[in-house]
Amino acid sequence: MGLDQPVAADGLLRHCAEVLLDKILRHTPLPTTFRRRIEHTLLDACVAPTPGPWQGPEATLDTYQRWCQWRERIVGPPQPAAFTLGFRLDEPPAESETAWALQFVVVPKDDPSQRLALADYWACPAAQKKRLRRQLGQDFESRLLHGLGLAARMVPKLWEGLDSAAPQGLALDLDAAFAFLKESAWVLEDAGFKVIVPAWWTPQGHQRLRIRLRSAGGKSARPAAAGSSGLNLEGLVQYRYQLAIGEQAVSEAEWQRLIESKAPLVRLRGQWIELERDKMQNMLAFWRQHGRETPQLSVAALLQRTATDDSFEVDRGDALAEMLERLRDQARLEPIGDLPQLQVELRGY
Repeated sequence: MGLDQPVAADGLLRHCAEVLLDKILRHTPLPTTFRRRIEHTLLDACVAPTPGPWQGPEATLDTYQRWCQWRERIVGPPQPAAFTLGFRLDEPPAESETAWALQFVVVPKDDPSQRLALADYWACPAAQKKRLRRQLGQDFESRLLHGLGLAARMVPKLWEGLDSAAPQGLALDLDAAFAFLKESAWVLEDAGFKVIVPAWWTPQGHQRLRIRLRSAGGKSARPAAAGSSGLNLEGLVQYRYQLAIGEQAVSEAEWQRLIESKAPLVRLRGQWIELERDKMQNMLAFWRQHGRETPQLSVAALLQRTATDDSFEVDRGDALAEMLERLRDQARLEPIGDLPQLQVELRGY
């Protein structure tokens, strides 16, 4: 645990003292008259039995700044640390749906590509800890524990991972993991902590709910002007609908089972997704009414529909998408006609 260094022992003692003092203050009965005097103030939130954010009517920036000035007079101005404290959410193994884990990590400022899990740090031999402290600062452990305490005041769930003198992280069930993704991750990131979430939760990896449009095997078009390669915005396209999550087609029965699931997150074919049940219910209702139809629209109307309603998209692996790509290339060379707004939409395909 690194107790070979006096600064490490001092940090551990300070951490334990902070936790003990916090529990004593929150569980010590206070006189009713005093409670009334501090009601809805910052002090009231500090001694409340259950930790939580201060939401009283006096929660203003000026009050917070005065508190920061008061704290600075006691502990001195903050010194820049050589690392950033972080939190990494690990999804459960394939055989489990509920065994999530939130790992505490540190990111050296001189090498942000590194991710040092605290579980690995505490397991290091003394000589390796000494080398790491040369990179992270000789007061690394005390700063680390202080930072974890600050984070726990913002996200009370983190206290569950601070019962040890060598904190590593904490286990989460599915609901707690979802709450971290939806709420706590933003709070911590805004406060300057590093937050690492699974790739499927990022905007780039998010699996979107869609009704995909696929060509129905044939199309008819009005005669096009010479030199247009038979393509124009007035040409008619026959297509069909398909329920999809990300790149995966989903059957009506499977879609219904997802809607009926009670979990906020589910693993579909090895990929975790967030269930937006209201949206899924509306899309299923549309599918049940129109899913077996093979409607016909002009290319312009089809582009307009997919541009104005994000529930629909053209299957990018379909011949229809290839045709739209050719139209986009053509639009770079020829005027579109009386639908200039579609020039921008075509460039998106």
